[in-house]
Order: sequence, then structure tokens, then C-alpha cells
Amino acid sequence: MAGQKKIIFVNSFKGGSGKTTLSLTHCIDSLFHTGGYDNVIYLDLDILGTATSYLFEEGKLPNEGSFDKTGEAKEIEIKSGGDVKKLYVGYLSSEMKNSSMYGEPCFIHHQELAVELFIKRVIDFIEKQIKEAPSCLIVLDCAPGFGEIEQKILNNCYQKASKGDVQIEEDYLVTLDAAHVKKCIQCLNYYSKGVDFGGKKRQIQMVINDVQNFCGHLKSEGENEMQVMNGIMEKVNSETANLKTSFRLWRYSQEIAVNSVYTMRTNVENQVDDYMFTPENYIEWKEECGFA
Repeated sequence: MAGQKKIIFVNSFKGGSGKTTLSLTHCIDSLFHTGGYDNVIYLDLDILGTATSYLFEEGKLPNEGSFDKTGEAKEIEIKSGGDVKKLYVGYLSSEMKNSSMYGEPCFIHHQELAVELFIKRVIDFIEKQIKEAPSCLIVLDCAPGFGEIEQKILNNCYQKASKGDVQIEEDYLVTLDAAHVKKCIQCLNYYSKGVDFGGKKRQIQMVINDVQNFCGHLKSEGENEMQVMNGIMEKVNSETANLKTSFRLWRYSQEIAVNSVYTMRTNVENQVDDYMFTPENYIEWKEECGFA
């Protein structure tokens, strides 16, 4: 991957779908499993603040070093066994959750200005990484939906992609809930008309998150999970005719869920191995033969 520069947009049109977990898994899997990038950067774009600040040990992400204040991603160490890697995390201060956007009093009556300043910081940061890093992976954990921030940043990134500066991948996360799939289809169709992709072919991946182990239930009942997935794939492809979409089945980590509920171990550092892709939990869908 020498010289390769890639941006992955991770989005969902429903909160609580596992978007932040998938975003961090992209980062940590690249660091410890697939490798090849000089810099791996995670940027949290959720204007309200996601669970990012709760996913790392206390003190690793202090408010004064947050991206909305510094415009820079913070370098932290992630360990797996005896292996130590550096992850760059751009996160928003927790003050945002309790006050005006970005927690700055001067912005209380200037929300639009705050948004524009934040967008500029993100775009400038991405441009700097693309220009200076020999190779980099930037994972953007977007706010649920597809708001002004995501549209403008995606526009800018596709402009860079049209020049050959970077590869773009868009991951849209859905659960097996039919209403969620329908909403994702509607939003993809709507927003594809509002973004200038500079003639660049979009690489859209729909990640079907089996967060409640529905496929496990089907197997226990002697039913075929492939029929369910085929139905979703056919529906998406037939109703998003102008988009070329690939599919993956993501078996959400039961270890992460159990640890979060029973032992309150939410920190990434306590369960790094669960934030990696395996052939069993991240399965590419092949139209001609089902799961590969």
C-alpha cells in the first residue's frame, strides 16, 4: 500500500447502528491486521459528540486537546499483545453535549459560523495529510444522516479523488430492520443528487449489521440466512438504480456487547482484538454465490 491514500466515510441513517464501532474497527484492523499505512486517522464528525470519549481510557482524550479546539488529531498508543501502534484520533470535546455547539460562548448565536469553521478545519486537515503523509487511511465517523458537514466534506474529498490524490469509500451501515433499509435507500437516492462527485465513480458499500444475531436465530431454526440477505440486496439494487453498491454482512461483536453490558468494559484498550475484521464476522457478499 506504499503511497496509497484512502478516505472511508462511515455513515448511517439511524443512530445506534454500530457506526462508531465499525469506524474504529476499520482503524484498528488496519493498524494490527492489514497494515500498510503510515498514518491511520479516526475523525469524529458527529456535531453532538458520539461515544468516542467513552471508548478510550480516562485521560487519553482530554477536552483541551480535542479536534474542535485544536484542529489536530491526537496521537495515542494502542496495544495488542506486545505490539504497540499509534492511532490519530480527532474527537470533539464533551462540552458540546451540554452546551452550544463546540461549547464556546462566542458561538451561541453563530451556529452557522461554527459549522463553517469546523468544516474548514476538517478539510484543511485532510488536505495536509494527503499532501504530507507518504500513505494514510482517514476514517470519518459521520453524524447519523447526511447533513451539511458531511455533504461539504464529501464534495471536497471527491474533488481530490477526481485528481487522483486519494481513494474514496462510502460505507453505509444498516440493521436488518426493514424500516432502516428503506430509509437508507431513500436517503442514498436523495443525497446522490445533491453532491458533485466530479465524474468520479462512487464506491458505495452497504454494511448489513446483524447486531441482534438474527442470522444465528435463522440457523438455529434450520432456515437459510442467504435468502434474507438476497432479499435485501435485490431490494437495494432495484431501488437505487443509479448507484453501484457492494454488500457485506457484519456480525457485530458479541464480545463487545457482553463486555459493555456485564463488565462495563467499554474501553478499546481492554478489547483491541474485538475491533478487527475476520472472515467470520465481516463477510463480502457475492451476487453469484452468496457469502464468500
